[in-house]
Amino acid sequence: MSESKVVLITGASGHLGSVIAQVCAEQDWSVAAHYRHSSQRAENLVEQLRSDGADAISVQADLRPARRLHLRQPGRRLHTR
Repeated sequence: MSESKVVLITGASGHLGSVIAQVCAEQDWSVAAHYRHSSQRAENLVEQLRSDGADAISVQADLRPARRLHLRQPGRRLHTR
């Protein structure tokens, strides 16, 4: 049984992300192309990868960190921004 290789490329709708997605697809990786706002560019990339024979999907998500994350540890409270 062969295992499929899947890669999530964050920012795939940008120039560097799209190049990385293309290289991965050429190496027989299935590509999940992430975008936050640029849905048309991500869809164009996915169409291009598919036309070249790759397995690809686009994935919309806002991956920015929360403005403030509260972590509790016994006896203290940590804040990160």
